[in-house]
Amino acid sequence: MFGTITKSQRNKEQNFLHFRKKTNHTKIIGMIDFVLENKYKSISN
Repeated sequence: MFGTITKSQRNKEQNFLHFRKKTNHTKIIGMIDFVLENKYKSISN
């Protein structure tokens, strides 16, 4: 019984860390897109 509890708990933690990594990655890509867009806008103006 204890084994299954710790196993599912570990899976939850791993999923959470993976999810957090993914959201950080998406945020960084969004920031890069935003910066590049603004750069091109200021160039075209």
